[in-house]
Amino acid sequence: MALETTVNQGYLDMKYAIRGPIPQEADRLRREGKVIVPCNIGNPQQLGQKPLNLFRRVTALTDDESLLKAEIIDHDPNLRTISEVASSLARDILGKINEEQGSDNTGGTGPYSQSKGYEFVREAVARFIGSVSV
Repeated sequence: MALETTVNQGYLDMKYAIRGPIPQEADRLRREGKVIVPCNIGNPQQLGQKPLNLFRRVTALTDDESLLKAEIIDHDPNLRTISEVASSLARDILGKINEEQGSDNTGGTGPYSQSKGYEFVREAVARFIGSVSV
């Protein structure tokens, strides 16, 4: 008995381009001594763009609230570079998480957070999507 599928045909026809013919051709050209700049895998630093550090910093600060403690930041030269903007955004996000979860706060941004994502984030995404024309 054949299994009936309801999977979108576009998904079934999808190719995994990261290992497809373009990277294979790039590898062949590289072996011939050509200089290849891989732009197909989302690495803007290859083209000289600076990394988007703000998002990384905010994520680190919301994942590990101890990094927000001033005495840690003041005494650790590696953490001193965390910007005030990132700290402010992280505190705002954590405040909204605590406000939304109340006494049920079971993990902040960790693996035990809400599976659908926090409501304030979903609402912000919906507002953004509603504000752009497609």
